[in-house]
Amino acid sequence: MYLLDVWMNHHTWHSTHLLRVECSQYPSLPPGVLVLEYSLRSVDSAYPVVVMVTPALPDDVRDILTRRGISMGLHTWPSHDARFADTWTKLRHMDELMELTLPKNHIAAAHVCACNPRKLPQYPADCLVVLNPSAEPQMLFTIIFTRPPLIPTWSFSDQDLLSDFFKAGWQPLPWCYNVLKTLMLIHKPLWRDEEIRCLRYILADKPWQARVPENGKGNYGRRWWNGLAQLDTEMQESNEDWKVILANVVPE
Repeated sequence: MYLLDVWMNHHTWHSTHLLRVECSQYPSLPPGVLVLEYSLRSVDSAYPVVVMVTPALPDDVRDILTRRGISMGLHTWPSHDARFADTWTKLRHMDELMELTLPKNHIAAAHVCACNPRKLPQYPADCLVVLNPSAEPQMLFTIIFTRPPLIPTWSFSDQDLLSDFFKAGWQPLPWCYNVLKTLMLIHKPLWRDEEIRCLRYILADKPWQARVPENGKGNYGRRWWNGLAQLDTEMQESNEDWKVILANVVPE
């Protein structure tokens, strides 16, 4: 079984159970990937992190991931789909999701917030998806892409694809597996720190782009920086690698 944060493909890996995250083509994202990998390892997750990378990711960043023992899978897209380049690449462990039993051709995903201001119909958020890899859905996906009348109706190309394809095959996951930082303000009664499994820093203000003072607001931003500080201690012997990572976070 695979656990993905964004998307699925049909690559076969040597491990029978994998946790995959998306690194994309941006060299600024590896600090987040390394902190995520460190945080999962520090809570004794039984499953390794595998990163999907694009050809545009610099070699020096790939080398750092390799030296950290993080496996990578190359992800490419056809030139005529360039407009979807960003779409397809977008604090306790979640090992229990790896043991989740799913019917054939089903996925598990968390609900989207139903009180979105645009009042869009409810659909499964695709940022965390649990699935069993199979060539059959891949083949059926191509059939959907041959139905032009359907595609223009999608407001979000990847999420609406999953909604249409898995309309009768979606198993909901609890909120704690896809915790948006904004949820803390919108649904205060729901929020429980101790229940969070996967915290997502959505929108443009990523934690590595701004430092939060100890006496300022932004507790969850500080938690990310605390994780980076712990990673610093672990990577002291790889000084050159650490310089590359620090070059992609806001300086002190």
